Amino acid sequence: MRLTIPENGLDDKVCHQIDMGMVQEVVPPNMLEELLDTYQMWEERERKTNMIGMIYWLIALHLYPKLSQRDVYAKMVSGLRTMRDDVPKEIPAKSAFSYRREQLGSEIMQELFAQVSGPKASEQTPGAFWKGMRLLAIDGTVESVADTESNRESFRYSVDNESTHSPFLQARLLLLVECGTHLICDGEISSCRQAEARGVLLLLERWRLEKSLILWDSGFHSSAAIFDVRARGGHVLGRLACNILLNPLHTLVDGSYLVYIYQDQTHHKGERMLVRVITYTFTDARIPGAGEQVYRLVTTLLDPFLYPAREMAVLYHERWHVELVIDETRTHLRLSARTLRSLTPEGVIQEIYALLVAHTVIRTLMLRAAEPAHIPPTQISFTATIHIMDDNLLPLGLVEAPRRLRIVESTLKEIGEQRLPRQRVRIQARVVKRVRSRYERKKPEHLQAPALELDVEFQEIIAVVPCKQGLSEIPGLTVAKEAPDLLPISTIRGSQTKKSPACVSPPDPGDPSSPLADASSSAPMRPFAKPSHVRERDSKTGRFKAKGLSEISGLTVAKEAPDLLPISTIRGSQTRESPACVSPPDLGDPSSSLADASSSSPTRPFAKSSKTRERDSKTGRFKATTLEMFLASRLRSTLP
Repeated sequence: MRLTIPENGLDDKVCHQIDMGMVQEVVPPNMLEELLDTYQMWEERERKTNMIGMIYWLIALHLYPKLSQRDVYAKMVSGLRTMRDDVPKEIPAKSAFSYRREQLGSEIMQELFAQVSGPKASEQTPGAFWKGMRLLAIDGTVESVADTESNRESFRYSVDNESTHSPFLQARLLLLVECGTHLICDGEISSCRQAEARGVLLLLERWRLEKSLILWDSGFHSSAAIFDVRARGGHVLGRLACNILLNPLHTLVDGSYLVYIYQDQTHHKGERMLVRVITYTFTDARIPGAGEQVYRLVTTLLDPFLYPAREMAVLYHERWHVELVIDETRTHLRLSARTLRSLTPEGVIQEIYALLVAHTVIRTLMLRAAEPAHIPPTQISFTATIHIMDDNLLPLGLVEAPRRLRIVESTLKEIGEQRLPRQRVRIQARVVKRVRSRYERKKPEHLQAPALELDVEFQEIIAVVPCKQGLSEIPGLTVAKEAPDLLPISTIRGSQTKKSPACVSPPDPGDPSSPLADASSSAPMRPFAKPSHVRERDSKTGRFKAKGLSEISGLTVAKEAPDLLPISTIRGSQTRESPACVSPPDLGDPSSSLADASSSSPTRPFAKSSKTRERDSKTGRFKATTLEMFLASRLRSTLP
């Protein structure tokens, strides 16, 4: 009788039962065991994890970039929860991962990538070959590295200028990619300050390039690289800057021309080689610079009849596949907005090679899925493949070998059905869209927060600084030069008279007749009392209430102003030299300008109130009143 999953208990450790699903179809456990034997990297004491589990865990970090380190490991062993109860306890702590990674090193990950990588397309793979030559492309990118003291010893910023350098330390990564399959054949890791032309020489040293055509951008052009590719049996088709190889030696029938290059191109010394230069432009008016901007290519394929200039120009745009590979590694596998997780240089190199292995695993599965359907592997969705691998992680770890083979076959068939639409012609300007921040750039003193005890609270480390300076000495505070002993009447409590002047002398709290005497001696100040400088809002309109004259900063008004009325309320006064406050006219006086208005003329029901301010018809702003213009002139005259 066949046992069910709950009855099929296991006595081994959790780390012995890890099954990575489709990843093991490309990186089987026996391959890892051979590497560990070769490099003598087996652990001395196993505990909760072993080296095989760590290698799979490093690969899984890039399949689940949004998960933490412990969550990634929990994802790997999630299928074992159906048959054992100790899975949560067997998940290692974060420090255990760091300890095992330091033991593992980076050499074994580099060797693992060397074994699983390489060109795998056959001549029947669509788009992988052109006239018998395998299409390979070279390009580079930079990876952001965590800004730690250890990483600063090996990696650097883009420039030394603190105001313009990159936000994080950077590592440069050069990739050699097979265009027809998007498989990464090799990679070179270096400092971001190392020139791409120097890195490509180190990359080419490890390869034999018979029957291969290398595509690269203008940043990789060098005579030394072209000589190196030809010495290894390959050919070159690359972009050329506008100021290089401008003197034709011989013009060919298709418009291209031949020219010599030298091993020492600067001084025209050493061995020389004949190369071909092709110039072309775009004719579609929708493309910026069509008919005006000229593009230049250099190639070692000299025959204009076997390799026409137009075909070579079209072929060069296959180099775009390496840009797509960089997008797959940075955007989908690593989430380029984040830095690498590693805090040490050895960990950074280890993590980058694990990233390359993860990408190789995915693209190898896509190639196997595309071969039976006779379609280009580049027409299969990269992200959909990752989702299908995730969906089959749990089932593949719970079935026996015969059933597992059938699940793998059906999974590959499902991957082959995830088709992308036909790729369009792409012409992209070399521009970058950046988000500008209003905050200052992070500096070294901001990198580490001070180490405080866990039981410290903010109320224990914050103290209020009492004010010991005068108001005029506080930075950012502007105080009137002359401020006589005047107090706005709105601050005097208990005053109920409506005929109080706008400004009065401040009452003496020691005077028994003062309305503040009782308040200062017995009544405590309310803790939430509104300060006098805060303007109040009208409860109906929601607008700020108007200030009195004494509340206007910088305005000095006479101490005594009995029976005075603002000039803005006096109708009929046409003089421009009137003082700020004048005596109110007597309505009983026949000579008063307001006598007739108060006695005979009735108030119009819809007449505009004198307190209503008019708006300017052009600007939409309120017009300044006579009083405001007078006060503004007085204020300007008092300013230094």
